[in-house]
Amino acid sequence: MTDTRHRQPRTPEDAAGVGVCVAACGTPDRALLPVLVEGRVFAPTDMVFDFAFFKGDAPAGVSSPSNPLLSDAVLKFYPWQVAARTSIERGGLPWWNPYIYAGTPLFANGESAILYPINLMGLALSHHAALAFSAILRVFVAGVGMFLFVRAIGVGALGSALAGVAFALGGPMTVWLNYPVGNGYAWLPMLFYLTQRLLSTRRLAYSAAAGVVIAIRSWAGTTRPCSSCWSPGPPTGSAGS
Repeated sequence: MTDTRHRQPRTPEDAAGVGVCVAACGTPDRALLPVLVEGRVFAPTDMVFDFAFFKGDAPAGVSSPSNPLLSDAVLKFYPWQVAARTSIERGGLPWWNPYIYAGTPLFANGESAILYPINLMGLALSHHAALAFSAILRVFVAGVGMFLFVRAIGVGALGSALAGVAFALGGPMTVWLNYPVGNGYAWLPMLFYLTQRLLSTRRLAYSAAAGVVIAIRSWAGTTRPCSSCWSPGPPTGSAGS
């Protein structure tokens, strides 16, 4: 078994592995460039044309949503982000969403992810660009975090790069790329990496860094990807052992 009590020395293979991971994770990000430079929206907004009120405004050739399973991105998360941004741009704090029913809490709605650091950084961009910016960073955080974690438990640089690419471009990250739950998934490997380093080195710096990641994930708009991390596991022994 590989001894992971001490940090493995950095090698050219590590640098190459990170490069492979970053390059591969950047492949889908090139599809987001039109969002950044042409003002398109990284959301399945054709969803709204399925409602009778908007059918008359549907562009030519749009008769039904391209993917009706992604409705939450348009019916919930996108409007909440617009409401929060509008409130901030008017000089207020996004405590309340006046556009639903007689008004609903916005800041207290965890899935609005108002305090998520990447969303706060996105306030410097247009809303459309901020959506693409968030997705791009999410893919890179997921890939690099998984590379570091798998490398830390003794896997070679190439295998770690493959693990990073597989996670960053895998099913959960792809399906939930437009959802707050995707924020939680993206930071999970980094949390595993820091926890493993803490256990193997006993250095409090890793504990502090893990605490920062946990805080970031708590503001990400979901706790579901992390709930299994803190769930009690099965007993380590049995009555007959």
